[in-house]
Amino acid sequence: VEEAYLAKCRALEAVTAEYSQVVAFASSNGTIPPPDEPTLARILMEYQEELMISREREEERRRLEGASERRRRIIQYRVPSP
Repeated sequence: VEEAYLAKCRALEAVTAEYSQVVAFASSNGTIPPPDEPTLARILMEYQEELMISREREEERRRLEGASERRRRIIQYRVPSP
């Protein structure tokens, strides 16, 4: 899971760098104005919320897997082997 999180961070860094280059080019070209601080702050906040939700889902999945594993062990303990 930590590997997936790190991969996601690296991907985000790459996208951010690419986005910065596109914005710089478009801004210098006059195509689009550079993003303002409130827009960047909103994007960052949305990303952080999404990351938090993703972490909560991962924790819930782990919790459920742990409960499932405990239940399996209890059943194995109760059922006699043939």
